[in-house]
Amino acid sequence: MPLLGFMLPLIGLFIAPIYPLLNSTVLSHLPKNLHSPMSGLIIIFSALGGTLGSRIVGILFGEVGGIKAFYVLLIPMILLIVSVLVIQRIIKKKSQSVAVASANAAA
Repeated sequence: MPLLGFMLPLIGLFIAPIYPLLNSTVLSHLPKNLHSPMSGLIIIFSALGGTLGSRIVGILFGEVGGIKAFYVLLIPMILLIVSVLVIQRIIKKKSQSVAVASANAAA
């Protein structure tokens, strides 16, 4: 088995913490009255993504083979990393603007 065959399960090991992290981050920056609707949306889209993602990966493995399918799977991983970085940047900007506003209010 090629090395990539052993690396594929490692993808799940690194992706697994992203879901609860993003869920917690999004919910902690929303007002309390929006937690339930947002949780519902997160659950619906994660269920759809998990179902459709597994189906697409199965079709990819059947059509193009395991090694090429692995490279295709790197695309969603890169998109997840980019989205986490964008969310982190938005949160930092928001935190800085809140800090500046409270400093101005205190002065």
